[in-house]
Amino acid sequence: MLDSRLQENEVLRYTVTFEEADQFAVIALFDEGFKKIQSVKLKVLKAEDLYSKIDKLEDFSLNNVYINNFSLTEFRRKRELKEHDYVTIKNFNANTVFFDCEQETDFSYAKFEGDAVLFNNSVFGNGYVNFTYADFGHSKVGFKKTRFSNGTKNFQSVIFGDGDISFNSANFGSGNLTFADASFSNGNVDFKNTLFGNGTVDFKFAKFREGSISFERAIFGKGKKDFKNVEFGGGRIDFRRVSFNDGDVSFEGTEFGNGKVTFKGSSFGAGHKIFDLSDFAESEVNFDNVDFGSGSISFNQANATNISFNACSFNCFTDFRFSKCNSLNLANSVVRDIIDMVPENNAVAIHEVKMINMRIVGRIFINWRDNGVIKLIYNQKRLHLVSKKPNSLEF
Repeated sequence: MLDSRLQENEVLRYTVTFEEADQFAVIALFDEGFKKIQSVKLKVLKAEDLYSKIDKLEDFSLNNVYINNFSLTEFRRKRELKEHDYVTIKNFNANTVFFDCEQETDFSYAKFEGDAVLFNNSVFGNGYVNFTYADFGHSKVGFKKTRFSNGTKNFQSVIFGDGDISFNSANFGSGNLTFADASFSNGNVDFKNTLFGNGTVDFKFAKFREGSISFERAIFGKGKKDFKNVEFGGGRIDFRRVSFNDGDVSFEGTEFGNGKVTFKGSSFGAGHKIFDLSDFAESEVNFDNVDFGSGSISFNQANATNISFNACSFNCFTDFRFSKCNSLNLANSVVRDIIDMVPENNAVAIHEVKMINMRIVGRIFINWRDNGVIKLIYNQKRLHLVSKKPNSLEF
């Protein structure tokens, strides 16, 4: 619906006027200098007309319309239903729809039925967006290029089925966004090129299954990014070239499953990077060419099989006290602060460390006996014997 400049702006600025006895809404959209960039004329569809469709179990074909103050909480109140009763919505197609409201657009406890649930190219205007406990069944779900205004967006405890889910190129605007405790089942999940504005982004306790998950080239604003205790399934997990911006990033206690995991080429800003107690299982894990920014990096008691930090710069305190790690690749990296591998209570079980062309301007804390440094050196089976001499490595 929106011009590309408006789609990417941090703030959605618009006015609405009505024409032809309020049958049409004219939405004027402005840039950051309040210069009008685009004007869209849409047919007005009243919320009560949609409630009537729900009563009759009619299909929802809502292309190119303006809807104000749609609320399933209000629908339940008017129909004298219980607060948490699910409301069935059939074959929902809302491509290029402008959802406006005075306070809230509310799809809470919606039960979508049909092959697809589509919000592609639509706009959620000012106000709170509420999808809590919505059940999308096994439908294909599309929020491609959907634009959310500033404010809270709540997808907590949403249930997605086996259909593919796409938020590709969506813009969530600024304000808190939560997918906490959401269930993504077996469908592929696509957050490629998605813009997350300033505010907390919360995926705590979300569950994924066999589908692949991609945040490739996503851009986050300033604020905490929380993936604590997320359960990823067996699919590929792709965080390549993501801009995490400033704010703590937590994958504490996250289960990454057995799919390939990559953060290659991503960048972090100021804030703590927390992977404590994460379980990468048998995954191949790639952090090559990552810019970790400022703030500590911690993999304390994390479990990894093969994990690579090739060509990274460690400019802050880094905790590599893994509970288990078969291979840790630090080749071509630069250490300007401290890397800590010294065990406290539990042994640091790292089988092999690769330090080819590594430059240590700072320090590596390692214990010759407790870390089994001799074994770390001679476990590097792919190196020539000369390269394994203890006096050729700097600790």
